[in-house]
Amino acid sequence: MKSADYLTYYSRHFDTVEVDSTFYRCPTIEAARNWTLKTPPGFIFSLKIPQTITHQKILVDCENELGEFVSTVGVLGEKLGPMVFQFPFFNDSTFSSHVQFVARLQAFFKKLPRVGSYRFAVEI
Repeated sequence: MKSADYLTYYSRHFDTVEVDSTFYRCPTIEAARNWTLKTPPGFIFSLKIPQTITHQKILVDCENELGEFVSTVGVLGEKLGPMVFQFPFFNDSTFSSHVQFVARLQAFFKKLPRVGSYRFAVEI
C-alpha cells in the first residue's frame, strides 16, 4: 500500500487517528482539507501541537505559531478532536520546580484561541 493511501485505509478501520506529523511542522491548509476529504463523516483527528511551541519556545512568545496552527487545522471542522501537547523532559536548568512549569502552563492556557465552537479542555 502506498503511503498516500494510509489515511483512507485507517478511516475504514478506525474512528480516529493521531497525526504525529503536526509535531514536526504545521500542515498546509491544503493538506488539512485533503484529510477531511479522505475520511468519512464522524472521523476525528487528534493532532500534536508543533514542537516549536512545546520544545523550543516552551509556551512563551508562541502566539503566532499557535495562531497559525489553530487556524490551519480549523478547516477540519467537526473532525478536529483533541490537540496533544507533548513536552520534553524538563530538568532543573529549565524549571527549578514543577510550580514554575504549571504557572507557565496556566498562563498559556488563558491565551488559547477559540476555533469555531471548539474549546480547549485542560486537565493537569
